[in-house]
Amino acid sequence: MFLVGVMAAAGYFVFIRAVAGGEYVTVPDITGKPVVEAYSVLYEKGLEVGKQTEILNKEVPKDYVIGQNPPAGKVVRAGRKVSPTISVGPDLEQAPNLIGQNFQDALNQLSQQGRFVLASQPASIPSDQPRGVIIGQDPPAGKRIPRGAELNVLVSGGAGAGSLMMRNLVGMPLEEAKTVLTRSGLVPVVIRVDRSDVPYDQILEQLTSPGSLVSQGDEIKLKVRTSANVPDAWREVIINYAVPQGLYDQEVRIDLINNEGVVWTLFPRSKHYVNGSPPRFNAGERITEDGQPLRFSFKNQTTVNIYLNGRQVRSMFYEGNADPVVTNFDQASGGNNGV
Repeated sequence: MFLVGVMAAAGYFVFIRAVAGGEYVTVPDITGKPVVEAYSVLYEKGLEVGKQTEILNKEVPKDYVIGQNPPAGKVVRAGRKVSPTISVGPDLEQAPNLIGQNFQDALNQLSQQGRFVLASQPASIPSDQPRGVIIGQDPPAGKRIPRGAELNVLVSGGAGAGSLMMRNLVGMPLEEAKTVLTRSGLVPVVIRVDRSDVPYDQILEQLTSPGSLVSQGDEIKLKVRTSANVPDAWREVIINYAVPQGLYDQEVRIDLINNEGVVWTLFPRSKHYVNGSPPRFNAGERITEDGQPLRFSFKNQTTVNIYLNGRQVRSMFYEGNADPVVTNFDQASGGNNGV
């Protein structure tokens, strides 16, 4: 019995020395870590990276580890391979092929499908292709990307002879800016802004950046505080909405309806989603875009509908330069609760 006890003690001592000497290691927990950090942890422990398995996951961000084999805490021999399971984010789809399509046609088609978002202000260069035809895109066609991702395209500006560099108009008097654009074959479009802290009839912002390439006939949108009515002017509206009191965080959606009945979601867009889910807000929190109030522009008339947890709580009808007609709804019943 004494000999058996000595042998058992010796065996335990050898095992402890082997672990201490690095021949055996304890598998670390790499779940919840970014891939690069997880791999670094394994290498520091004397382990190797095994077969990687990628799976879709709406909760765990892309390129984060969500599982491992062998599990954390298991004692294995140094050099053993640990196989991670990695999130590739939400559902992936192949980017469509937009090359050769007319930009406006592609924009309308993607808006109807709702699978991807097309950048509304594409880059443009002179090309032998007809004006407005898409000649390049990023991400490229066929690449697997998250549903709702934004697609950037390069559009033909037509033959180079009609192309010119956009100049800086900010700070210029409105009438002078309109004359400059008209002489260059461009079409000025005024967007009236309601601000009291800026001078009248002076260009505050231009939506076509200085130095970008434009073609004769292009519309150039200019933001101005106007002192008089400007025919065919657009109007910029700022939406200030604070989340009302509630027991839980609440979901907010803001839709726009133009005078043709087309519905477009102003908020939230794909970039606002968190792990594939729409954002939620605390009571009193204001809905903003990068810390700034939500803004949009319209011509003639538009309707703004605000929904809280899927129920309509407010409607605002804008027409021309008139103050909006506001209707509030009772959240519980959905009924009209006055103006």
